[in-house]
Amino acid sequence: MLALLLVSGCALPDENAPVLAYPYTRLAPMSPPDTPYEERQYPENPTLAIWRPGHWEFDGRDFNWTPGQLIARPSPDAVWSPDRWERRGFGYAYVHGYWR
Repeated sequence: MLALLLVSGCALPDENAPVLAYPYTRLAPMSPPDTPYEERQYPENPTLAIWRPGHWEFDGRDFNWTPGQLIARPSPDAVWSPDRWERRGFGYAYVHGYWR
């Protein structure tokens, strides 16, 4: 394979090059369990922090619950798009939460 890359003129990847991020990083063959009830916390100042709801993580065998937490808001008008699992053709994909 290396010889084919070299002959075709393709460069080998630079180990210092940035890694492209995919919209999901965890794959699961089945859907996550139902979301458990958790006591929501409210920030003292909503322009500085928001509640990030808990979410399920998949470790390759089992789902593990990550509890919700207060997180700092990068700017007063930033909107949090929560972590979620999405149905894909091969199963379920975990999509990390992000700021908009």
